[in-house]
Amino acid sequence: MNDNDQSAPIKKTGMVVYVPSLQWDPEESHDFLQRLKADEYFFGWQFRVYEHGIGYFSKETPREAAEGLAVQIRDWSGEVAGENFPEEIILIGHSLGGLLVREALLQDAEDAAHRFIPEPRTPWTSRVSRVVLIASPNAGYEIRRMNRRLRWGVRLASLFGDYMFEQLEEGSEYITDLRLRWFEYMMSAGNPGDGGAAVLPDIVQVLGTNDELISEDNILDAKFILQAATVKISNAGHDDIVDLRQAADADVRYGNLRQAICGNVPGMGTRVSESQDPVVFIVHGIRSSKTEGWISRLEGFIRTPANPDVEPLVDEADLDWVAASVIAPTYGYFGAGNFALPWIRRRNARRLLRWYGDNFVTHDPNRMFFVGHSNGTYMLGRSLLNVPSMRFRRIYLAASVLPKDFPWRDIVSRQQLGHFSTATSMWKNGNIHCDRGRRDVPVGWLCSMLNGLGSQDIGTGGFDGFDDLASNSIEHRYPGGHGHMLAPKVERARRSEALSTRMREIADFIRVDASHDSPATEEAPIFSRVSRILGKVTKTGALVLAGLIVIAVIAGASWYFIAAGAVIYVGVFVANQL
Repeated sequence: MNDNDQSAPIKKTGMVVYVPSLQWDPEESHDFLQRLKADEYFFGWQFRVYEHGIGYFSKETPREAAEGLAVQIRDWSGEVAGENFPEEIILIGHSLGGLLVREALLQDAEDAAHRFIPEPRTPWTSRVSRVVLIASPNAGYEIRRMNRRLRWGVRLASLFGDYMFEQLEEGSEYITDLRLRWFEYMMSAGNPGDGGAAVLPDIVQVLGTNDELISEDNILDAKFILQAATVKISNAGHDDIVDLRQAADADVRYGNLRQAICGNVPGMGTRVSESQDPVVFIVHGIRSSKTEGWISRLEGFIRTPANPDVEPLVDEADLDWVAASVIAPTYGYFGAGNFALPWIRRRNARRLLRWYGDNFVTHDPNRMFFVGHSNGTYMLGRSLLNVPSMRFRRIYLAASVLPKDFPWRDIVSRQQLGHFSTATSMWKNGNIHCDRGRRDVPVGWLCSMLNGLGSQDIGTGGFDGFDDLASNSIEHRYPGGHGHMLAPKVERARRSEALSTRMREIADFIRVDASHDSPATEEAPIFSRVSRILGKVTKTGALVLAGLIVIAVIAGASWYFIAAGAVIYVGVFVANQL
């Protein structure tokens, strides 16, 4: 729909599908939809509204809701009956509706592995000429911009279930995966020579200047997509952007929306090119922050000019490491007590997804690398498992808190570790380097105890080693504890030199896939034995404590409650001091 005339009626059959927002009030969009139906441009078109009935605390997942929408569009477009096919389809989604129309389109345009295929599974997707996303986020709803009462309500509800709104929050696993899939679809599907479709829909992002849930940065993706543009509407908020009754001038508001739906939008057909510089994520662990010396030292070695005497690997010669973008943000001091609470560590993991999503859009995802320590490795592992579109070229892990049976081979088979070769366009698997500590208390003991208490998403893989690493991956054991594989424990006079040596070795792995000699440290037998039994002991202790509380309830002995509370308090206090 690149050459539409805004004043002349269209001369072919078509269908407009409107998908409303959460907690939809039909009165809000009534005037807007009525004016659109009566518009001369849409003479003879079908108008369909998908009433999903989804609220803030619905238990339905976005994928399930979008699947229902896709089924309905197949019916409306005549694919079920085999007749009355509209020649053109325009999808309009407001807020949540914009997420659902994207998901529905992708579900019917991708294969089972979420890869774009030149011949879509259902014909209607090839007839979509424009997708209009009104106040619809790319990176998720920015809850920090909400009023305090609603923000705390969402936080409290998230403790008791996985509700719809939480899945749509900024940096959530679903939002990030949809964002990456949509961006790759729009970037890869338009070149017939590369197996893509010859025609892509135009994408128009519509944003109100007073939107309280979405900032302009949230929709920056449109700048990097050739067939995408943005329309800004003055004095419009998130909910009332489609409510002509709330507009100072209803005609002007409708004219802005109409331009986005069927008009010529400035900026369509141009885009900002993504950077080809390498991107390295460095994510710190518990009881630390980005200010620790190892991160800044490693950053310096990553940006060191290439050694002219060393011949670069195939596909590595064009990586300009001096210009590398090193992403080393902090999420503040994260104590062992916070790490021990599953809902806190899982929510904290979303930070990585927001950082990754923004850089996926602005940089080439084939040139992304990861370095993580401790809780940083948990953030990576959880993200990889739940966001299949996420990928890194190489991964370095120090003192990993992931389970021993973490499915690394599945990650490799899903093409989440490696890159597409610039020379052959074929996929090439990447490598993992894991460094472990001989006497690592947080990994060897704390994670074992938390396993005993039922936390299965963390474990002792960074102490015992992983069971499922790919054959070309590397594991080394270092003397010392939780951080000594990064900052070796040596006499004070040699600490700076030892730190530089280790950071140079890690940088060599990231830059040129180099492996250095293992320190060949044997395991600590007694420490390892304690690690193996702590999980069982903790589980038994938890069951005994639960039994005492039950007995106290039955016997009515209030002092048992006091004792139980004291034990729990001391346990949390000690965990935070570890």
